[in-house]
Amino acid sequence: MGGEFYTPRPIIEFIVQMVGPKYGETVYDPAMGSAGFLVEAYKHIRAGLGDRILPEHEHRLQRETFYGQEKKPLPYLLGCMNMILHGVLTPSLSRKNTLADDVRKFTEKDRFDVILTNPPFGGTEHESVTANFRYPSKATSITFLQHINGKGQTRRTGRHGHR
Repeated sequence: MGGEFYTPRPIIEFIVQMVGPKYGETVYDPAMGSAGFLVEAYKHIRAGLGDRILPEHEHRLQRETFYGQEKKPLPYLLGCMNMILHGVLTPSLSRKNTLADDVRKFTEKDRFDVILTNPPFGGTEHESVTANFRYPSKATSITFLQHINGKGQTRRTGRHGHR
């Protein structure tokens, strides 16, 4: 089982700045933990809008932009709280094992424009989970990279930023 490491805020800020998520794009973190990448992406997108934020912009930011998944209950709750405290009241966050998704069955609706994450490296998964991948491996580092590639694979703007 891999350890929990939280990405330092300066690294998150740097990655978000380099990837540069924009208004109208979907942003996904498959191993969201405390949702640091999603919070920074929100701050980055809002700053890019400046004073031109209309109600429809806010609605889209709140409900149709930020997506995250987390396997463990405590980090999931911290992530929900972090998003709320930073102004995103209704993000699409789920508590589930991201690697339980069968990457071979992803369709366009399952994909995202921007993926920002620090996936858990050093962990292992059960064979029932690794069967969901083209290249089965018990190592979470390999399965997370396959998941990330599958979730951003065909979107025109698909960009990844990960540590």
